[in-house]
Amino acid sequence: AGHRGGGRSSGRRGVRHRGVHKRGAEQGATPPFPPLGENANGSAMKEACPSRKYDVCFGKALGMRYSVLDAFSPRQPNSSALEVISSGLRKVGIQCSPRAAHTGERPDTTSPPPEHMRRSSLLSAALLVNASATMQLDADLGLISSFVSTSAPRPDQGRRLRCDSPVEGLNSRLLLLLGIPSHFSKRGRLRRDAARRGWLASAHVGTAALGCFLLSAYTPAAELTALFSEAREHGDMLFVHAAETGWLVTTPTRYSNYTRLGRQMPTFKQYAFFQLAAELLPAVPFVGKVDDDTAVNTRLLLPLLDSLRCVPDTFIGAINWAALVPRAVWSGVRADRCGFGWGLGASLSNYGRSFGTQGKKDFQPACDDVGAVPPLPYATGAGYIFSARVLRYVATDKQVVRWVSEARGAERESLQWQKFEDTTTGYWLSYYQSALKYINIGRWVHDFRCSERGGQAREGGGLYRPPALKSLFVHGLKFGGFSFAQESMTPPAVPYSHR
Repeated sequence: AGHRGGGRSSGRRGVRHRGVHKRGAEQGATPPFPPLGENANGSAMKEACPSRKYDVCFGKALGMRYSVLDAFSPRQPNSSALEVISSGLRKVGIQCSPRAAHTGERPDTTSPPPEHMRRSSLLSAALLVNASATMQLDADLGLISSFVSTSAPRPDQGRRLRCDSPVEGLNSRLLLLLGIPSHFSKRGRLRRDAARRGWLASAHVGTAALGCFLLSAYTPAAELTALFSEAREHGDMLFVHAAETGWLVTTPTRYSNYTRLGRQMPTFKQYAFFQLAAELLPAVPFVGKVDDDTAVNTRLLLPLLDSLRCVPDTFIGAINWAALVPRAVWSGVRADRCGFGWGLGASLSNYGRSFGTQGKKDFQPACDDVGAVPPLPYATGAGYIFSARVLRYVATDKQVVRWVSEARGAERESLQWQKFEDTTTGYWLSYYQSALKYINIGRWVHDFRCSERGGQAREGGGLYRPPALKSLFVHGLKFGGFSFAQESMTPPAVPYSHR
């Protein structure tokens, strides 16, 4: 009896010991990372984490790989993003000198723009830049040449900066350039005019910050002529060498069973802007993009960026987490998303799980069954910002450039790149070679929504709420609200009224 008891006891101890050892090994596991553009090997992922409890297996390794600094502290709920970030940087020994944005340190510019482009207006120079990953062959070169030849740069000495100011002046004076993907349609014009009456009318825009609407240089001639006239009038438009996504991706999506077109987000046009800004404006410390239905609080955003000038490798936005499938053959999407989570732990927990009913429309397979890379941080598409060095990587890295070129190539219909541009950008950055610091301003980025309890909601952290003084990006202004957002983000605070 004693022997049998001893045997059972030894057996239980042995199993428990092996379990602890196995769990300990899994906790220290490092997920395999395939080359950029290739799917992950699901078998290798499961071999590295047999339990498929990926938060246990890979949480520590991925937490060390990605450095995220949160601009909100529950211990300081009334502090601004600037106060929290400055405090966080001081704790790790980083404190930028308090200089005015336009006289502060400029990024290293090892490759300044060509001499003839420095004196050109940004508007004209943009039409002359060959964006290698997005260039098309069907531009109306005669119309473009005529416009460039009659578009002399505006002197910027003592004047508000515009998108048709000289490249040289923008490099020396700007702290932030924001590209705003827009469209030649009537709706696009209405949104541009609404933004002009809202955040683009801020006193900070045209001094340390600049927002430029992004249009395609391949727009049909009749519409392009009208857009050129609008650009001369307002000075807030750029034309990039990239087609609208809907002109490249023309077939219905596989994930809709070929019944509907996709979202046709301006993926190629936006990347062309990144290349343009990196080539012509290398001395501008920060460059980003915002949606055309987003209002920007430049009053608070510029001091926040100024506090980050001495941190050369930064990416600023509302940081979420997700895994990404570079080549999602099952859905017909290039850079499909799965395993979403508000944080790393949640995303890892979802990575090995399927959702919905197999064979039904709502079914989503587990990430490790479809070749998804491990979860990564990305900034939501409402708006995000690169430091100059990070922008240069995105715009010039050979693997990223090849990725975009292939998305425009022979497989552009079978593997469509027309959504999840924000997750795609995060995916590229997951291969960044230096220590990238993600600045999470998610608390201050939200969608616009009014309600009877709006006065209370706007001071909270909900995703849907009215704009407030401390909001940084207010998204979802598809049908108006730009002027109200700007008023709400400008002191003095006005009591909320739901009318």
